[in-house]
Amino acid sequence: VLLFSFSGSVSAASVSDIKIAGKAAISIDLDTGEIIYEKNIDNKMYPASTTKLMTSLLLAESKKPDDELTYTKSAKNQPEFAWNTNLQKLTVGEKITADNIMKAMLIYSANDAAYVAADNVAGSDEAFQKEMNDEVSKLEKSHPYMKNTHFVTPNGLDTNINNHTTTAYSLSVIAREAFKQQWILNTIKLPETEIKPVNGPSVKIENRNKLILPDEKLYDKTCLGGKTGYTSKAGKCLVALFERNNRKILGIVMDSIYDSKDETVYNDMEKLINYSYSAEKSTLYNKNTTLKTVSANYKLFKFFGPAKKINIPLKVENNITYYDNEVNKTDRAIEYKVPDINVWNIKSSESVGNIIIKERDAVKSYNLYADISNGQVFKMKFPYYMLGAAVLIVIAGLIITLILRALRSRK
Repeated sequence: VLLFSFSGSVSAASVSDIKIAGKAAISIDLDTGEIIYEKNIDNKMYPASTTKLMTSLLLAESKKPDDELTYTKSAKNQPEFAWNTNLQKLTVGEKITADNIMKAMLIYSANDAAYVAADNVAGSDEAFQKEMNDEVSKLEKSHPYMKNTHFVTPNGLDTNINNHTTTAYSLSVIAREAFKQQWILNTIKLPETEIKPVNGPSVKIENRNKLILPDEKLYDKTCLGGKTGYTSKAGKCLVALFERNNRKILGIVMDSIYDSKDETVYNDMEKLINYSYSAEKSTLYNKNTTLKTVSANYKLFKFFGPAKKINIPLKVENNITYYDNEVNKTDRAIEYKVPDINVWNIKSSESVGNIIIKERDAVKSYNLYADISNGQVFKMKFPYYMLGAAVLIVIAGLIITLILRALRSRK
C-alpha cells in the first residue's frame, strides 16, 4: 500500500534515482522560479484536460464567482466526462454561476463546463480560442523560452486535432499564472464539493486528482491541488502544487502511462516531488573566489597628483549555487553590474556591485566585494598619508614658531 503522507524530511536523492514513466516532466521552485528537475521540457506534447488551467485563468480574469453564466449549445454537444452527460441533465439557456462552472471544470474536469466558460467569456469557442492564444503570446513576452504552444479547444479534447499542443515548461508557466488566482487555488484544493444550476438541484462531485483524496492510498497531505488530464494522444498528464516546510514546488508530468489502477502518473509525481525537495544544489562559484577583475583610476593624492590605475579583484562572500541540469546550464546568462569604483572609499564590508545569474525564469543577484587586503589599500594610500603627515608637521612647526615668537615679545 502506498501512502504519501509527508512527515517533514526526505533523504537526499540523486537525479539518477528518478525513474519517471512520463515522457516529459518538470519541477519548479515557485518562489525563486528555479527549475529543479527537467525531462524533455521543451518537447511538443498534447496537454489534454490540463488545458482547463488556461480556461480557468481566463474565466477568473473576466468573471466573478457569483456571475451567472448561460449553458450553451456547444457545451451540450461535448462528450463525457461532462456535467450534462454524467451528472445531471442540463438545458441550453440554463443559468449556472461562474463558481459552479469553475468547480465542475477543475474538480470533475467536466468537458461541457469548459465550453460554458469559453462561450460566456468570449462569445463563442472560436473567439475563445483566439483569447487563449493571445494569452500565450502575452506570457511569451515575459517568458521567452515558452514555445510549441497553441490551443484549439477550451477543454483539451484533441480528437482529429494535431495543433493543440504545449510543452512541460510552457504548461508550468500557465499553471503558475493560474495559481496566482486565489479563486483557482481555493477550487483545486477541494477533495469534493457540490455543484448546481441556479434553479436546479445540487450534485456531489469528487476531485479527479487522487493526491488530495484522504481515502486514497495515493493521498499526499502536502499536495495543495492540481489538474489531471488524459486522452489517448496525450497519455496521462498531471499538474500538481505542493508545500512542505513553507516551500512551494510545482510539478508537471506529461504523457505518462494510463495503467489499470491509474497510479503511474501519481507515482511519477511523488518521485519527482520527493526528489525536488531533497535535491542539493551544486556550486557554480565558491565564495572568496575572484570572479572578475575591474580597473579603477585614482589620483595619487586623492584630489590631485599623477593619475594611477589599480586592478581590483571582485569576489562573493557566499557560494553561488544552482540545480545541476542541462536546462540551467544551457540557458544560464551571467551579468555584472559594477559602477565606477571610488578607490579611496573601498571598504571590505561594503558591496561594490552585483553579479546577476539568470536561468530561464530564475534571476538571482549576489553582492560583489573588492578583494583588496588592508596592506594593499595602505600601500596605495601611503603617499597620501605621508603628505598629510608632512603638512601637519609643517603646520605644527609654524604654530610652535609663532608661539615662541609671541612669548619672546612679552619679555
